[in-house]
Amino acid sequence: MAAKCPYYLDLSAGEKMRRLYLEAEHEDGYYRDRCVFSQLIDIEDRISLSVRYASGAIMSYSLNSFLPYEGYRLFVNGTEGRLEMFVRESSYISGDDSVQGELLPGSSLTIFPLFGAPRAIELPEAKGGHGGGDRLLLDDVFCDEPRPDPLKHAATEIDGAYSILTGIAANRSIATGQAVKVDSLVRF
Repeated sequence: MAAKCPYYLDLSAGEKMRRLYLEAEHEDGYYRDRCVFSQLIDIEDRISLSVRYASGAIMSYSLNSFLPYEGYRLFVNGTEGRLEMFVRESSYISGDDSVQGELLPGSSLTIFPLFGAPRAIELPEAKGGHGGGDRLLLDDVFCDEPRPDPLKHAATEIDGAYSILTGIAANRSIATGQAVKVDSLVRF
């Protein structure tokens, strides 16, 4: 595959990648031997969608799954101003031993009041994947004594279902060319 694909990643070059992927192929039958841009790959690598919530709020979402880093730009417009967040994470899998999803320099949070000067909010330093969120999630799920959560940040199984339902609705919309109501996909 290396001779045919300019994006080939040699999974055998590093112990971590070799053990995680190559040595597990017999477990699930999934062989990671295709070029990510091959016509045989049918997973969307670019997607854009609009979501209208029952409250009237609208979300615009864009995904590009082939960039050299992961992260997101979040913009929230409201009656009191605007919030802008830019998060860069080291999720590119290069075969080294870097922490996937660790917050990179350049991430920022800025509040733009409707009447007033913008102000930058310092982001707390966090270790681990997804800006430190992976550790918190694992603690919420597996620790006998969960950490205090006065702001109710911990997601429930219903939150998880709604999260995946947005993606399921997006895939159905791609397949049919029609808008899809999430409520039509499931009943709670």
